[in-house]
Amino acid sequence: MRYRVPMATRQRSRPAGRSEGRRTTLRVPTALEAELSRTARTLGVSENEALVHLARLGAETASRQRARQRVIARHRKAVSGLNGAAAGVFPSPQEAREAILADRS
Repeated sequence: MRYRVPMATRQRSRPAGRSEGRRTTLRVPTALEAELSRTARTLGVSENEALVHLARLGAETASRQRARQRVIARHRKAVSGLNGAAAGVFPSPQEAREAILADRS
């Protein structure tokens, strides 16, 4: 008599790239369709997952750009003499250098 041993059931895990979050429906601009298809093929994922991947890359780029703009604004403020110098008078080259290098420490 043979006994059939049940195999352990495997939990289905979420495919790579899938995440929790809000579901939405959107239209992909025609100009992005080729890049979306290329990215999906390269990553071996669905086009929806590739779209999320590209959105993450865009969000990271936007975040870096905002951080860069904050640093530029601080440097401009320091170099323009808004820290107590008379209006229209530029700081000395040494003062400008020190102001620019202040964020690097």
